[in-house]
Order: sequence, then C-alpha cells, then structure tokens
Amino acid sequence: MSLADRRGFLEALAGTIAYSGSSSWPSSRSSHRQELTQSQTTFDVKAYGARGNATADDTAAIRGAIAAADAAKGGVVWFPRGTYRVTSTLVVPAATDREIQLAGEGRRNTHITAAAAGMGTLLRYGSGVRDPSGTYANISEYGAIRNLTFNAVAAARDVTLILLQTTQFLEVTNVSLEGASIGGSGLKLIGSQTSGAVHAAAAPHCWRNKFYNVWADDCTHPLYIENGDENDFFSCNFALPRGVSAPADSLSAIEVRQGRNNRFYGTLVMGDIDVLHRSAYVGVKCCAPQHGEVLNTQFFGLVAEGFDRGIWIESADVIGTTVLGYNSSINAVKYVNTNASRAPGNGTLVSSPIGNIFSYAGRELNTDPIALVYGRTVQITAPNGNYFTLRVPDNRPFVIAAPIGPVSTQRLTLEIMNDSGSEMGRVTWDPSFLLAGPLPGPASGKRRTITFQYNGANWVEQCRAGNDIG
Repeated sequence: MSLADRRGFLEALAGTIAYSGSSSWPSSRSSHRQELTQSQTTFDVKAYGARGNATADDTAAIRGAIAAADAAKGGVVWFPRGTYRVTSTLVVPAATDREIQLAGEGRRNTHITAAAAGMGTLLRYGSGVRDPSGTYANISEYGAIRNLTFNAVAAARDVTLILLQTTQFLEVTNVSLEGASIGGSGLKLIGSQTSGAVHAAAAPHCWRNKFYNVWADDCTHPLYIENGDENDFFSCNFALPRGVSAPADSLSAIEVRQGRNNRFYGTLVMGDIDVLHRSAYVGVKCCAPQHGEVLNTQFFGLVAEGFDRGIWIESADVIGTTVLGYNSSINAVKYVNTNASRAPGNGTLVSSPIGNIFSYAGRELNTDPIALVYGRTVQITAPNGNYFTLRVPDNRPFVIAAPIGPVSTQRLTLEIMNDSGSEMGRVTWDPSFLLAGPLPGPASGKRRTITFQYNGANWVEQCRAGNDIG
C-alpha cells in the first residue's frame, strides 16, 4: 500500500472515531495564554534567508527566526508554503514567560525535512539540561506547532522528528510526522524524574500538553511517552512502518513507559496491514521501568489495525488502564496480552491481578475470552468462553469474583499458573463458587485446573486436577 493509499485509508477510518468534546486549560492558564497570544508578532523564515525549495540548507535561517522570536519574548515563526531542508537540530528554547509558535500553510503545503544522517532530533522544545538533583533545570510553557509536516529522507530515518522535553501547555495541531522508519521516532514526550524517586511530584514532567489531529506515519516509534502526565490526544493516528522495509523487531504504535492520566480520544493505531510483520507489532504498549509506574491511561474510541496484539500490559506497575469503545475492523486482535503467550484452548492469559479494565464490545474481543481485572480481583466474562488461564507472578492474595453473564448449565474451567518463584498468594473465591474442598495453590512454575458448572445460581465444582501440572 502506497503512502497516499495508506493516508486515505487512515483518513476514512479516523472519521468514524473523531472526538467531538472539548477540553480547556485551567482558568489561570487560559488568561495568561490569551495575553501571550495577543502580543505575538510574526517572524517569516524567508525574511531570515530560508529558501524552502527542497534543495537549499535552511537550518541557519530557521534558527535565526526562532532566535528573533525568543528575543522578542514570543512570536509566530512562520513557514510559507515550501519544503525546508534541515541538517541539524532546531531548538525552541525553554521559557515560562513567552510563547513561541511554529506555523505553516497546512501540512500538505509546508514540509520541514530532516536531510542528514546522524541528526538525532529534527525539532526539540525545551533545553533538556539537568540540574545536579537530576531534574530538568528549564521548563517550556505554552507554545504551539501547527499546520506543518515533519519528515525524514532515507539517510536520516533514525531521527526523532519532534522531541518535547519537560513542556507544559503546548498545543500541537494539524501536524504530520512521516518517514522516521529505521530506528526513528515521530513524537516523543520526555519528562524528568529525581534520582531514585518513584515519579516524584517535584520533578518536571511533560504535563498538560494537547494534541489535535496529529498523524505519525511510517515511524519506528510513532508515539513514545516517558514521564508524561495529563496529556490529551484528540483524533490522532499513529502508524508503524509497513511492507518489506518494515523492521523485524517488536514495535509499538503507542508506548507509555511512565506517566499518569494521559488520555486519548478517537485514536487509530496501525500496524502492518500487508501482513509481513503483523505478529511482531503491538498497538498500545504500557510498561513501567524499575522504580516507575503507569497510572490511569485512558482510551475513548480506540481502533487497532494490522496487529496480532492490540494491547500489551507488561508490568504490574501499570495500573488503571481503561479502554472503552475498542474495535478492530480488519485483522483480529487476538488477545489482551500481559507478557505471556496464548492459553490452551480458546482462553486468554491474564497476568497478575493488576488494576486494568478493558471493554469488549468490539467485534474482535467478543470472539476471544478475556477477564476484567481490577485492584486485586479477577472477574471472568462468562459469555466469552469456557477456559481461562490466570497467571500469577507474585505471592500476594487475590479474589476471584463471580463471573459476568453466565447461562444455566455452562461449564467453566480455570487454569491457575504459579509464576511467582515462591508460594502463591491465598485465593479467595466468591461464594457463588461451590468447591468440593480447599484448592491448594500450585507450586512455583506449576499449574492446576478446576472445572465448574453453573446451575442457575451457583458454580458447582465438577472436577479438578489432583496434582500440579507442568
């Protein structure tokens, strides 16, 4: 599929999930932002020597326009229609008392191109300078990027197209990111964390930035968030490389590595619809590094295409993920994966009882059994299958709640696996489970099965494995 065909497909599909709501800054921020915007002047990059003819090196001219806007305490750096070649990083300096905007004549008309290998980053907001405590010394507040396309030539595909470092209240609107397909990134949000602290409140993060109609296409890492909090994405689309040029590594269209309360409204993630790498691609990956956590990531209207794994929850420190309005109209999203392979039969492995909730109204998840997991409770969705595997990687106790939506005479088999390397935590069964006797937890690395039948009121034990299996 060509880039044009792919874009047309994305545009058509994205129209079905557009978000019609609105969100606003806190009132104190809104008034300050309005004051900044009203006082801005325009700095045309061509007035500083840029050619925009896809041949000349426009790096110095663009830097000159940015420097002039900075010296004037804010302004709009204007890119008339054209293609601007850049051979080293453009930096919008950190500031809290000015707003610098980058704007063009539309993402189909104004292109900023990474044109040299080894650039590292095409555009960076914020200084990225750390103070001795380990935090970023400078924070960028306000600012905007709008109506532009950022892309990379073949030699520079390892570039990060836009890097936001400890930015706050930045708006990115009608922006395309294309071609960072070999080790490159489309959009990165990187905050800071004090050394040894778990998401320290005092550390500056990428916070409360807003993204409207952002398209990251043919990028190895379309969207990557680390130490980003309360960022909102509206009608955005993130697509991995496709076809024969796609890398063979396991890649994610969206990766949230550390952060809190990031929200997505009307989002499309695209893998390899040409099949070659579909099994290695992940739509949304949430994972927490050591001493880190991912809290309350929310998706309202998520469409995943070209993946065998639409959602991947990799760590027990990923808590409170919510996916509502999930759908996949072409390729099956085979399972909600928690760092484990498929279960026997038609079941799905669900890892330790961590606080994540998935809606399953979409066609694909209706055909694949899942369990809803919240707090330290596991709740099975009975209409979606009769064989579930619970994989327990720690020794904390948990509760198995009454299954959702059972029908009379339905049989249900639970396979409990102990991956903890120690004694498994105590299991508390809902009173609707009528066990013939206590069910000992399996030894480390082993599993046990137990089968129930629903009599219209309770789940009556039918049989169990007498010994550990595996």
